[in-house]
Amino acid sequence: MKFVETLIIRENPLLEIPLLFNLIQNLDELKYLHLEENFIQAPTPDTPDQPTNVKAPNIEFLSLRGNPIRKITEDFFKPLAESNLFELDLENCFLESIEPAALHQLTNLRRLDFSMNYKLLQVSIL
Repeated sequence: MKFVETLIIRENPLLEIPLLFNLIQNLDELKYLHLEENFIQAPTPDTPDQPTNVKAPNIEFLSLRGNPIRKITEDFFKPLAESNLFELDLENCFLESIEPAALHQLTNLRRLDFSMNYKLLQVSIL
């Protein structure tokens, strides 16, 4: 599995962020990650800490479409900080807030989709 370029995990309500990091940490060639409608949520105080040593340097596309994330914290995309992430799909993620520095670390980002996040009133990404 080391040479997998595309990983698609959809409609899996048991997928949690720590489990996901365990799945992708050895996929060095992973470029396209589709995680639509998996019930992924923003971490809460009860959520186990996410691993800090996980890197996904070759990821170019990430879709979190349809997950009830609600809030994107400053550390939410930390594992992608050194990645080639070019496109991020956050359509219909029930977003209500995004911390100002949350997207700053995604320096290669060129396409960002916030469609259908009706409670998201303001995004400060500059």
